[in-house]
Amino acid sequence: MLNRDFTYVLTHDDLDGVTAGYLAQKYFAPKAEVIFSSYEKLPEYLKQFQKERILITDLSVQNPEDFPPHAFLIDHHRSTQRIAKLFPDRTFFREDMSATKLVHELAKNIYPERKEELKEEQEFVDIVSKRDLWIKPKPGFLFVGILDYLGQKEFFELLKKTGLDAKKIREHAKETIDLLHLKYEFELTRALEHAESFVSPVGIVTIIDAGELNFVSDIAHEILSSKKAHVVVFLLPPALQYQAGGDWATRISLRGTVPVLPFAEALGGGGHPYAAGAVTKLKKEDIVQIIQETAERLHI
Repeated sequence: MLNRDFTYVLTHDDLDGVTAGYLAQKYFAPKAEVIFSSYEKLPEYLKQFQKERILITDLSVQNPEDFPPHAFLIDHHRSTQRIAKLFPDRTFFREDMSATKLVHELAKNIYPERKEELKEEQEFVDIVSKRDLWIKPKPGFLFVGILDYLGQKEFFELLKKTGLDAKKIREHAKETIDLLHLKYEFELTRALEHAESFVSPVGIVTIIDAGELNFVSDIAHEILSSKKAHVVVFLLPPALQYQAGGDWATRISLRGTVPVLPFAEALGGGGHPYAAGAVTKLKKEDIVQIIQETAERLHI
């Protein structure tokens, strides 16, 4: 199935997705157009590409009827398990790796003659993977900030220009990095001023509703590493919301030193054990109540 004649690479619009998309195009789809998608836009793209040969990375397709007949999926989200079981010849799924690392490992297996080239990319691949799975997130925050500042397309071109060399990416984005540090300190202060916490069986749960925040993961890491909380929940405001079905829906981001996936699932979302999220049309007081009730019944 991976015979390099894909028309499109459809990938998630976060750091893991953009990097996975870069690697997917480089090794498996050199003539393909790369499209960055949020989960909100995914159903629309799946309908649009039903007749195309498409390589999908870092996006979970949950409904078998939506899975294009000529698609190959490389993903690591738990919600992809059903598709992986139904279409084993058109999926590459492992939950213990990021999408970036999955694509990279697949390239290692298929192109052993390119081992030196793949070796040079390994540092950045590991940074992205550990950040996305929340194993060792701090080194990856800088690159998340650069991505948010530049946007997906410009960041993708930077990956091409630097050959996925972490040092070269930092050098090319030096001025951007200086601005990001200042912006981060400002956002951290505002987030802490708007944090509310409660004690539960899982530990301290902190809920932050602090206006527009671009450094959600960085702020969460700061709070969690200082042991001020065990779970951090961000309620993202209208500036970081999208219109779903004609109504504004709140996007929720969760990080923790204990598993946060149960909270996301209780709110209709998903993700990874220590980094998850959801989108809901519930009011703030209802969201907080579900978080409190979920925390109370969990015994970790």
